[in-house]
Amino acid sequence: MDETSEFCEAYLRLLRERLTALRLEKGMSEYRLSYELGLSKGYIHNIASGKALPSMRQFFEICGCLETDPALFFMCGDAYPPCLQQLVRCLKETEPEMIEQLLALFL
Repeated sequence: MDETSEFCEAYLRLLRERLTALRLEKGMSEYRLSYELGLSKGYIHNIASGKALPSMRQFFEICGCLETDPALFFMCGDAYPPCLQQLVRCLKETEPEMIEQLLALFL
């Protein structure tokens, strides 16, 4: 397997793992999430098991149902603890001038 394929496989695995983790955090079954999306009952199971991939539109809809920002979907693990994820969400809603003031405090 070449480097590009390994990179892709790593993110496909992360997609499946994050989908499952976020779904369980929300207390949703695979069936319920599929239902919420208006798709077949096995849709989420097929993604989680690696049999299928969502389209970009469906990925955005999944993120909406799981109440997570698509940009934050892959932020997980030690590199992106929950407090850092919360900070990123807050900063997205903050005026640029305020962000510059905050940066000045830290730098």
